[in-house]
Parts: sequence; structure tokens; C-alpha cells
Amino acid sequence: MNVVRSVGLRLGSLRRLDRRLLALVGAFLLTRSVMVVLVANPPLYPRAVGSDVVLYRQWGSQVVASGGMPYSEVPIEYPPGILPFVLAPAWLQHHLKIPFPASFILLMIAVDGLGLTGLRRLGRRWGSDLGAWLWVVALPLLGPIVLLRLDLVPAVATIWCLERAAAGRWTAAGASLGFGCLAKLYPVFLLPAAIVIAPQRRRLVQAALAVGLLGIAPLAGSIRAMAAHVAGYHADRGIQVESLWGNFLLLADRLGYDAMVQARFGSFEVIAGIAGTVKTLSTGLSLAVIGLVVWVARRSHRQGDPRYLAATFFATLALLLVTGRVLSPQYLIWLVALAAGAAAVHIADRRTMALLLAAILLTHVEFPFWFFDLPSGEPVSRAVLTARNVCLITLAFCAVRAWLAASGTQSAGGSHERELPAAMPQSLASERPDHR
Repeated sequence: MNVVRSVGLRLGSLRRLDRRLLALVGAFLLTRSVMVVLVANPPLYPRAVGSDVVLYRQWGSQVVASGGMPYSEVPIEYPPGILPFVLAPAWLQHHLKIPFPASFILLMIAVDGLGLTGLRRLGRRWGSDLGAWLWVVALPLLGPIVLLRLDLVPAVATIWCLERAAAGRWTAAGASLGFGCLAKLYPVFLLPAAIVIAPQRRRLVQAALAVGLLGIAPLAGSIRAMAAHVAGYHADRGIQVESLWGNFLLLADRLGYDAMVQARFGSFEVIAGIAGTVKTLSTGLSLAVIGLVVWVARRSHRQGDPRYLAATFFATLALLLVTGRVLSPQYLIWLVALAAGAAAVHIADRRTMALLLAAILLTHVEFPFWFFDLPSGEPVSRAVLTARNVCLITLAFCAVRAWLAASGTQSAGGSHERELPAAMPQSLASERPDHR
């Protein structure tokens, strides 16, 4: 009888698990189908959101069809990690006549699904699907731009960095983060904290460097051009209108300060006499954020704790988005990934999630619907942008508060210590005392 009862309980648990998984997958497929419908029907949705896909197609065609060498002959503004996601659709278009946008969107849906898989694996170690559900729900609220930009690639890489760290596979975690750096520049700023927190620092660094070198090696002859088109491009950018700094200058303009908006670097930038000083201040504060994060992480004595790594990543990126001089709508994809990672390990609370969803909804309202009214000073467009940025500032405060609580530097209303899940590897349990 005991055996039969045990088998029955396991089958019941399996049925509950199957229902939860089916609900999650069903919601994923439904929401992504809606985004595809919006993209495929321009009358239903502004065409401006797909402008970057046209640029990706141009890059891919120049390489695949014309034989141009990336960077040295074809100016590409992103690191080489994104090349497979541009060249594969271009190859399908050139050889099989499959439209570039269709294959690109399908490829991004596959990357999207890989992110969901990583979050579910991460959450299962703590018995929570909250992170996976946040990923499924939050990204569609940002709109079809999610499937029309390359930002999903590095975002998913950071998710798998957290998942591999939770499994005690710090070499694989380093490789995942290294690939994220190879696809976009922002994961580079997460790397110092990962090095400090990882119990196997040498392996993490070696794996990250190995992935980076393997990605750059085929383009060794174009390294100088790569640096000019990638690092140089982003270094030359000014104060983007959607950033907090741009928002402040727009508000100052309403009060009589002389500021104007110009189209530059595929977006709008604020031109003002103080813009150079603001750019320097932004860079200085962003570097200070990295230094502060590393200093606190070193003092935390939480090395080897994947929950602390998730909290650190989330807080770091939230602060960098606030201090950065560029804040395009698709950057929130990066934030959703790390917020979902934090939620999966019970770091992010409901207030933080609510702020994130509010910021995402306001971002979607702002772009593409009100974005092109910002240069003219239309009050509603600037009010929406300001409300979004207030949400991001508050969100950054909540993320930092949770991170400091996990660091043990403040109580945050209760003990930061939580039980390690039963599935936590013993090796980690023994080391425990985180538009363009």
C-alpha cells in the first residue's frame, strides 16, 4: 500500500508539474504569436519599430551576397558575437529566397525560448517559476521590438551565466558571460562583479577570454576597424533623448535653458552647451558604479552564492541604465533578463516587479507611439518619458536595496539569509557563509 501511495503521489506531482509547464509554454507561444502578427501587419503597428532589421539585412547582404569583410569593408556597430544572427538570415535570403525579416524573427524567437529554458532551470533549483513567468509576460509588454533587435542575444547569455553558476559550473558561467560580451558591450561591466563573486575565478576568466578570442580570431585582420566601428561608435554618442540626462535637459529646456534635439546615431540626441560636461559626468558615474559594486562584493563574503550573483547583476545593470547617457527602449530587454534571474532565486520582490512592468509599459507607450514627438516638445511625449524614468530610478533603488540586503550590509526588514534549496549542489552549499 505504501508503494502504491508513493507512486500515486509522484504521479499527482508530475501532473501538477505538467500543467504548470503547459501553461508556461502556452503563454509563451500565445504572446509571441501576437507579437509576430503585429510585426507582419504594418497597418496594426508603426513601421518604425522594424527599422533596425533593415540595417541588419543591409549588413548581411553586403557580407553574404557581395563578399564584403565585416568591419573592414562593412561597417557594423556591434561586436562579432551577433554576426551569426545577421549572416544566417542573409544566407537564407540569398540562397533560399526566404525573406530576411521572417528568418530573423524566427531566430529571435528561438533565442527567446532559450532564455525561458534557462530561467525555468534556474527557478527549479529554488522551486519557483516566477522568473520564467516574468520573462513570458514582461517582454510582450515591451512590444514587437523584442523580436526586431539583437538585444535578446546578450540578455539570454546573462541568464545562462546565472543558471550555470547556480549549477556550480563556473567555467560554463564564464563562457556564457564571455559570449554576452562578444555580442554586446554591456555584459563587460558585469564581468568584474562575476570575477569577485565566483569561487573559481581563474576558470571563469579563462572561459570568458577563450570565448572572446575564439569569436575575434576569424576577424583578426579587421581588429582595428572593429574597434573603430564598435567602441568608437558608442564612445562618440552624445546624450540620447530617452536617457535620464536627456530627460533632465528637456525639462530644463521647458524652463528656459537652450537645448535642442537632433537626429543622430539612429536616434535623437539632445544638443546643449552643457552636453559635453553631462557626458563626462555620466561616464564618471557609470565607472563609479562598477567600482562600488566590486568593493561591496569583495566585502560581502558571499563568494560562490549564485543568489548573490543574481542580485549583484540586477542592481549593477539597473544603476548603469540610470547613469548611462544612452537608454534605448530595447535596453530594457537586458533588465528583464536579470530581473527574471533575480526573481527566480527569490531576490526581487513584488514592488520591484511592479515597477519593472510599469517602466516597460511606459517605454512601449513612448516608443514607437510618442517617440517622434519628443523633438517638438509635445507635452504628453515628455510626460510619458519622465514617468518612465522615474520608475527606473525607483526600480534601481529597490534593486540596490535588495542587493545590499543580500550583501549583509543592511537588514532590509529582515534577515537576508535564506535556506539553500534541496537541489543546490553540495559544492556551493559548502561555500556559502546576484534602437541602439
